[in-house]
Amino acid sequence: MPKRREPTVLQMLFAFGGPVKGYKANLYVARWLVASGAVGHPLNLAAYCEWWKCSESTALRERIALRASLPPGVDADEVLGRLFALGEAKRAVIRSGNQGAVIAGLGAVPVGKLNLPL
Repeated sequence: MPKRREPTVLQMLFAFGGPVKGYKANLYVARWLVASGAVGHPLNLAAYCEWWKCSESTALRERIALRASLPPGVDADEVLGRLFALGEAKRAVIRSGNQGAVIAGLGAVPVGKLNLPL
């Protein structure tokens, strides 16, 4: 019997958030990783807004979609921080010319690498 592959971050966000919120959550994570990787440290919401030149309400809507796409009891900041610690931000900056490539990169990160309390 073939081994089952562990779900990825991309799959987890779609599984818990559905197609619309899952897409918005993946987009937010990708944009956050690109900006954090370029700056060199994890960004807070105000710095994210300044980097992407978006309003705080837009960023909050994106963040709410991320929270809705996570399993119960898992904090959005914790997920973003662990992705940053894994070096995904640096890889996102390398692929930043193509946002689709950044999102696809999340499809290569197994959820188990994040050590989340699922």
